[in-house]
Amino acid sequence: GGGDLFCWGHNWDGAVGDGSSEDRFLPVSPVGISGGVRDVAAGENFTCALMENGRVKCWGRNGDGQLGNGTTENSLVPQDVIGIDEEILDISAKWSHVCAMTASGGVKCWGSNREGELGTGTTEPSAVPIDVVGISGGIRAVSVGHSFSCALTDEGGLKCWGSDFDVFPQVVEYFAEGIASFSAGMGLLCAVTAQRGIRCLDFYPLGRVDVEGLENSVEAVSAGDDFACASLENGKIRCWGKNEYGQLGNGTATESDFPVDVVGF
Repeated sequence: GGGDLFCWGHNWDGAVGDGSSEDRFLPVSPVGISGGVRDVAAGENFTCALMENGRVKCWGRNGDGQLGNGTTENSLVPQDVIGIDEEILDISAKWSHVCAMTASGGVKCWGSNREGELGTGTTEPSAVPIDVVGISGGIRAVSVGHSFSCALTDEGGLKCWGSDFDVFPQVVEYFAEGIASFSAGMGLLCAVTAQRGIRCLDFYPLGRVDVEGLENSVEAVSAGDDFACASLENGKIRCWGKNEYGQLGNGTATESDFPVDVVGF
């Protein structure tokens, strides 16, 4: 089923969706969305909601067509994403593009495409969803980074495209098998393995690393902008990476290459 959606914070281009461009310091509901929300994905000054009927609505900044409504005009209220004729099961948004997994296991993307993040073999943006080349099924999750996109296959491997990969989807050797779930950050890609550990690929500049200190008890991972967090089976959350804004949640502003406990969990 679906639930209610509330948004707040910076609203310069209408990312809150309440019909205004005024910053909101308290939660408000986007116009026309009173319930039925299955999932939400937020990019840079725009937001998309996956509705329980399998359709997608987006609002906010639209200079690259990231609202998926066929225009490049910003919108202060939710707009229907057009051109998708089947149910969407998963969506992900980051800087200025969105990718969605269809019920048949395919992937459609829209928005910016400066480094091939739409997976079409070109670098032309699209204001409407278009099929990722070479992926017609067999996908069970999607997640996008700053200018790249990835999909988890039914076989437990990752296919990625865009910056640091290619304009066409390619199997990522480091994540070729045994992946249970994953999360793409701005320049970071982390995956939970079948052994419930985590391996990450950091584009700037740490490279490949199997994350230690998680006791092979990871439930889920979420990658941000040069940092990541993992939830463990004991209820704890541990984070690692950059920490200049306190994003590791351990009471300091000191970065850590080793997972540290978030205080209060």
